[in-house]
Amino acid sequence: MVLSSEEKIGIRGGLDQEQLTWLEEDLKGHSGQPVFAFMHRPLYRGIIHPYILADAGELERVFRRHKVKYLFVGHEHRFGISHQGGMVEYISGGGGAPLLNFSEESGGLYHFLLVKVEDGKPEVDFVKIDYPKTHQDVGNLWKAYQRLNKSDKK
Repeated sequence: MVLSSEEKIGIRGGLDQEQLTWLEEDLKGHSGQPVFAFMHRPLYRGIIHPYILADAGELERVFRRHKVKYLFVGHEHRFGISHQGGMVEYISGGGGAPLLNFSEESGGLYHFLLVKVEDGKPEVDFVKIDYPKTHQDVGNLWKAYQRLNKSDKK
């Protein structure tokens, strides 16, 4: 499920009512299946951007009502995980844009997330990649993923 967290103008962003209504209706058809939600801004307060998404409360209620357990966001140029009421929010903002000044321990590393679903059970793997340090020299994630797969098969 891909959502636009940029429908509302302003520093907090947000979804409009039409999108929230669509989301509620669409989730009714996915009972018992793992659902992954993707959007740009974090639902919860980030480290860099201390603003909570404008409709965070309503969106969180919809996600909980339909047992959405995995939320993938960006916005912050770093990696982070937060656990909120049975849901895991992954901030994955180190896929190519310049990183902000964070240590690796604070999520300042290039990476991607690999999601696998086996026997109906999702698993999210963090994959650190060696990426050039300058924006002009940034390669692409597909090539990094292919190199990773080649090294796994050896």
